[in-house]
Formats: sequence, structure tokens, C-alpha cells
Amino acid sequence: MGLGDTLTLMGDFDSARKEYDRAFQIAENPRDQLYTEFQKALVFFWEGNAAEGRKELAALSERAADKKEPNMQFAVALGRAMLAANSQDELEQLGALAAFLEQPLAGMSESDRGIARAAVLRERVRVAALNGLSDLAAGTISKLEGLAASSPDLVVGNAYESARGFALFEQHDYLNAADELAADSHSPLALQQLAMAQEKLAKSDAAQSTRTHLKYQRGPTVEWLLVTHPEIGNSH
Repeated sequence: MGLGDTLTLMGDFDSARKEYDRAFQIAENPRDQLYTEFQKALVFFWEGNAAEGRKELAALSERAADKKEPNMQFAVALGRAMLAANSQDELEQLGALAAFLEQPLAGMSESDRGIARAAVLRERVRVAALNGLSDLAAGTISKLEGLAASSPDLVVGNAYESARGFALFEQHDYLNAADELAADSHSPLALQQLAMAQEKLAKSDAAQSTRTHLKYQRGPTVEWLLVTHPEIGNSH
């Protein structure tokens, strides 16, 4: 799997697909198989064929549901939403995914479910704020606040803070936005937004430091894909 990811980041997409096929053959369980298929589907986006990639993710979403693998149902659904053709499609898919995660799921720990819910809600806030949907952003932040208050997991708390940061940025409150976004130091999208907030505050050295840190988040992930291929997410 690691070699396929490396080849993808190198731009050797044909070889990456072959490695993912090999990884699929030796995968020991449905979750690993679905993860391999997910990474392979993302290759379409890396090579600039988003339309085909969306078709692959839609089909993979159905396979994940058929196999009743909730962790990969979540991962595929979130990736599919974030790579949707427009913000309306993304928000609709995120809403459905949030509803799916509201109740306990067989095969997914409560800790993982909490982290998954936080990731979905944070993304919903980000897209809503970017599109001027302030009421939706505020309502979703309230849900995240409640989730963070009831969860001991720092990842959930960080998602809540960065969600507030995305909303504050769109309100032109760059100082407080920067403080909130800085909490989510492992999110490429949050770091990218943090650097933008620091630039708005004329803190060029801080922005450069953030962008340097951002480079260390390089990986075959949906967030890194959106950071490095902004044309995919321009509409949302």
C-alpha cells in the first residue's frame, strides 16, 4: 500500500494503480480491501480526471455499504463529499453522512464514531462558511460544541476549534480565526486557512512558518489533494 501511495504522489499513476491492485489481492479483510480501492479511486483526481473519480467513489460507496464496513463507509463517504462537483452536492452528502453517524454502529467504536462525526461537522462548517451560509455554519458549530464538550478526545476538540476558525475567517475576524485554526495542526486545510489569516494580519513570517509546516503534511489524502489541486474544490 505504501508504495502505491508514494507512486501516486510522484505522479506515476499507472504504476500506482498496479501497486494498489497487488495490495488488494493480499488484503486480509474487507476493510483493507476497501481502503485500497479508495486510494486507487483517488488516483483519478490526482491525474485530473475528477468526473471519473466521482463515478468510482459512488460505486465504492455502495460496495462499502454492502459489506457493512462502517469505518470505510465513513471514509469513502467523506472523501466523496469533499470531492463533490459543487458545494450543494457536498453539503447534501455531508448531511446524510452526519445522520448516518448519529447512532452507534456495529463495527465502529464509540471513540472512532465521535472523531468521524467531528470531521464531518467541521467540513460542513468550512463549506457553509465559504459559501456565506452563516446560519448553517452557526448551527453546525453548536452541534460540534456539544460533541466536544462530551468527548475526552482532543481530536474532537481540535475539530471544533478549527471549525470556529473557518467561520471567523469568513466574518473577517482574522485574529481570532488564526487562534482557533492553529489548534488543528494536522489538518492541511486548517493550516492553509491559518496561513491566509496570518497574511491578512500582515504576519508574513508566521504565514511562511505555517506554510513550511503544511509541507510536512504531504500525503495521499483528500485534504492534501484539495490543498494541492485547488481547482477541484474551487466551487466549495
